[in-house]
Amino acid sequence: MSRVISIDAVIPTLNCASNLRRCLERLAAQRFDGVINVIVVDGGSTDDTLEVAKEFGAKILVAPGSHPEGRDGQRSLGIRSGDSEFVWHIDSDNFLLEDTVARDLVEPFLRYSDLYITMPETAVDFSSAPFNRFLSYVEIENVNRMKRRGLRVGNLYVIDDMWYGLTNASLIRRSALERVGGWDMDTKVLRRLRMAGLSRGAIVTTAHFYHNQTVSFSHYFRKWERRVLFLGSFTPQEAERYFVTCGNGLKRAGPSGLADFIFSPSMTSLKMVGNRGFSGLNVYGFLYPFIFMSIFLRHPVKTLNAMRIVSKY
Repeated sequence: MSRVISIDAVIPTLNCASNLRRCLERLAAQRFDGVINVIVVDGGSTDDTLEVAKEFGAKILVAPGSHPEGRDGQRSLGIRSGDSEFVWHIDSDNFLLEDTVARDLVEPFLRYSDLYITMPETAVDFSSAPFNRFLSYVEIENVNRMKRRGLRVGNLYVIDDMWYGLTNASLIRRSALERVGGWDMDTKVLRRLRMAGLSRGAIVTTAHFYHNQTVSFSHYFRKWERRVLFLGSFTPQEAERYFVTCGNGLKRAGPSGLADFIFSPSMTSLKMVGNRGFSGLNVYGFLYPFIFMSIFLRHPVKTLNAMRIVSKY
């Protein structure tokens, strides 16, 4: 008798009732022979988010007072509350396209025992805001960079060292997370996985999702400003506790890269120039340094502290 595959789909939420409904509808539509346990970890929503989660029968955990940019703490709580073989990192603004995404993400693990991560490909929702389409193209370009270094096997690109996209609706073996000390922050977890030799994965070309992370340029500006203020609010002691995991003899994850923090979308835009599918939206990427400067002028002390945090961790 074949074993039943179980997945914990962990979704951090905060005032996202509309997106969550669409997200959960697509999860409920999955044609998958195993079990998908939906775990919603809410940061204190004041809209109908919790009602939507209850409607779909999700397990609900509440972490009141969570900051809008503190989703990693919610994600960690959700992961620790489950015990499934696989953890599925889904945000409320991730909408699975096919009804077979779960099946197609699990299948490579059954074929290759040394895979630890599988991820779907980002698709562009052409009904979304122009700036959201630009962000989708940035994700596609980053995934394509990994694919160019991978080995094509059927519907997979097998990547020996995945360096991007751990929370882009990606599926990961729980055992790999446990071996690197659990979850704290996506970029840090990925670096620890890479250092531990647990970053071999696959991009699944038959699985796609929309990532509708913003409704306008101004909306994303406010999200980015909140991110800077969140990072800039840490004292050195708080930053050490939040960003560093040294359990089980693991090394620190290393620097995030200040240049990536400020210029990554701009650099990706430069790489996309010449591709007719992207060129009309590239201008958004070149605005990032100016966005950062405007945030600095509004919040100089916290912006400088955020730059220190990003440079160190």
